[in-house]
Amino acid sequence: MQRYSGKNVLISGGGSGIGHAICLRLAAEGANIILIDKDLKGGQTVEQELKQQDTKALFVQADITSEADVEKVHKEATLFFGTIDVLVNNAGAAFAENYAMTTLENWNQDIALNLTGHYMLTRLFLPDMEARGKGVITNISSVNGAQSFGNPAYSAAKAGVISFTQTLAIEYGPKGIRANVVLPGTIETPVWQTRKDSRPDVFELVKSWYPVGRIGRPEDIAAAVAFLSADEASFVNGASLNVDGGLTAGNLRMIKDITGG
Repeated sequence: MQRYSGKNVLISGGGSGIGHAICLRLAAEGANIILIDKDLKGGQTVEQELKQQDTKALFVQADITSEADVEKVHKEATLFFGTIDVLVNNAGAAFAENYAMTTLENWNQDIALNLTGHYMLTRLFLPDMEARGKGVITNISSVNGAQSFGNPAYSAAKAGVISFTQTLAIEYGPKGIRANVVLPGTIETPVWQTRKDSRPDVFELVKSWYPVGRIGRPEDIAAAVAFLSADEASFVNGASLNVDGGLTAGNLRMIKDITGG
């Protein structure tokens, strides 16, 4: 399928993990890609990977918590592509595991990266989408935004992303712009490396919570983004799509404890 032939897509956090997978998936379907990331080496590596596959691609090193960097991204994207058809707000990270470890500093870090940065990017690209009467914004939240799974500041920010998406959907839907949000469950990405180093069996333990019997892969999220951002999803607006193997559908382990199954 070439659902993105001729479309220009900007992906934040495209240098690794879920963002990397989204870049590859949409490029494979014909998209031109601008990826942004703080990580210079990671971003350059993905850019070269895309170009080797004959994708028109540009990497912009940027910190989306910096207003100046976000403005730089908008300027370079406009010079390179002229317009952006799809904005994927993906960049994110968590800075504190629980409430006791949460300081004002890391609370502000989590909110800035996981929520405010998405707002700043969206704010700059919306006017052009509005002027053209079309555009797609696909945000990446987390199951943490819907239920409590630790990382309280990160979770609060991710809940904010869901609300932010709904606001965009109802205010800009009449103007031809769709906004949806993906809620991943546990996905095996480089951000888990610290946990894996201290607990090599962490994924084996965690997967028992997932009815499908495994944790997620970045490609699972990329597939969801590819659908929601495509023209075939033109009647999907303001949706929150859980991509979590059934984690939030119910508590399988609790059921087994109760029934002895």
